[in-house]
Amino acid sequence: MPTPASEATPDTEPKDDQEIPVTVEEEEATGGETVDNVEFEEAIEEGDVEETVSSVEEVISKIASLKYPTDPAHNQAFDLKCNVSYVKMCVVRGPCQPILRFPQNTEGRSFQKMWYENKPWLEYSPEKDSMYCFSCRLFLNEQKYSNKSAWRVAGVNNWKRGLDKMQEHADSEAHLTSMERWNTYKKNALQAAFEVSDVQGKAIREQEIQRNREILT
Repeated sequence: MPTPASEATPDTEPKDDQEIPVTVEEEEATGGETVDNVEFEEAIEEGDVEETVSSVEEVISKIASLKYPTDPAHNQAFDLKCNVSYVKMCVVRGPCQPILRFPQNTEGRSFQKMWYENKPWLEYSPEKDSMYCFSCRLFLNEQKYSNKSAWRVAGVNNWKRGLDKMQEHADSEAHLTSMERWNTYKKNALQAAFEVSDVQGKAIREQEIQRNREILT
């Protein structure tokens, strides 16, 4: 099996300010994507997106049509973590939790799909072969959290201590804060949807009443 270049040594966790080399795993097939989407993915890998898209909204529209639209790699490539449209797209699509043949490191270890269970925040990036936290990368952007970048930016791929790392993160104050914000965002979106529905329903009822009045007169 291929060994990802981004794999940290088994007993050494990447530091927050340490850059991790990235290896893009080549897909055996396009997965039904159009030629334009394949070209856009190639542009992402080559860092040449300015000639491909003309605005942030167009970037988000293109990302939304990719095979893994919420892959954290896109978040980093375009610095979209604070963009309202990007956050909305990610929340609607949900965390990146693909089920595939995860690449193994030199010790034969890899990400495990069972780790997704009871962890709605857990993400796996096919491009970076690393774990990320959905809520932290989208809802935790203050300067005071800048040193908590492993689960937001660098990614975690110490598979030997994978379960320990996830538990440590799940118990952290920063993660609990981001989860509360994510839940609040979802509740507000749901409330807004109900409010729109109520307004539309009221308008329909008023129109029906007016039609009935016209019939009776």
